[in-house]
Amino acid sequence: MDTYSIEARSLGVAGIAGHNYWVLRDHHGKALAELHGLATDRDSGTAIPIGSDESKHSLRAWHYAHDAEYAASIGAKVDTTTYIAQDQPARTVATGTKDEVLGRWNAAAHAVQELNALDLNYPNYGFKVFAETINSNSAYRTFGELMDVPVHDFPGRVEPGIENRMLSPERIEKLKYTAPEQPTKIAAHQPSNNDSPSVDARLFANDPAHADHATYKKIHDWVASTGNWSESEARNVSAALYRKQLDDPSIKQVDHVMGGMGKDGAQNVFATYSPTGTDGCIFRTHIDGRIAATQSADENLEHAELARQCKVQQTADNLTQLQAHETRMTMSAG
Repeated sequence: MDTYSIEARSLGVAGIAGHNYWVLRDHHGKALAELHGLATDRDSGTAIPIGSDESKHSLRAWHYAHDAEYAASIGAKVDTTTYIAQDQPARTVATGTKDEVLGRWNAAAHAVQELNALDLNYPNYGFKVFAETINSNSAYRTFGELMDVPVHDFPGRVEPGIENRMLSPERIEKLKYTAPEQPTKIAAHQPSNNDSPSVDARLFANDPAHADHATYKKIHDWVASTGNWSESEARNVSAALYRKQLDDPSIKQVDHVMGGMGKDGAQNVFATYSPTGTDGCIFRTHIDGRIAATQSADENLEHAELARQCKVQQTADNLTQLQAHETRMTMSAG
């Protein structure tokens, strides 16, 4: 099966900040296209390195289709403009079949015209001090949410605008990628003689018997304690954050759950990981409770369980490879 992927990347700006963007790659790792939010001169329509005058510079979405076959499939011209460089941090956030990954990517690409019709001002030099910053990193978040992939933060880089969006959460929810209906569903796991009797592949994290129920419970206890959502909505929000923290590779475990209102009215709920304690580096991931409250808890929990099992299998595979390598080294030494 040909596996395509979506990659998050960050271009360094002035040594401390980051311009985050997306790359579409085929099964060979070839970059097929890029999605950016860029400061753009309103008169010439050309992208510029940084906006310095809101009256002259707008925030525009740019879709650079590098591959001729892909460009033809969406009726676009080939554009070789690229911001990719070898020294940039990058993270693959989604992989899948060609049709699935292109479906996600095109959900964002198809929104470019609508985003540009907003003609949003680009903040002077990329940020605002006393008002909401909507810039290239806001476009990055908007594209990521439209594709329904994890919006990866790059530790060590200042990322102004990454908490904001070019579109309202309600509009993103309407436009974002939706997986096609499957004609059949995977049958429930039937245990064989080789299965451990304590393992049930259909258990989800909200079940007390689940191996990672403690993480889900920590999230749900905090969400329910706020009183912001009904019982069913709290379950939806909890499941969404549980899924999100599993999808985010920077979150190794959930140490704390907290919340706060975003500048755009977002009901942000955060899961944080503090590998060296609260005084050290803190990794975080979050969801917007307004959107999560309307999502199916069952679907998010099922997705989360698949992701968790993949991680467990990957860890087991890595351990097997390490043990095999150590065995070969021991035999060679002997």
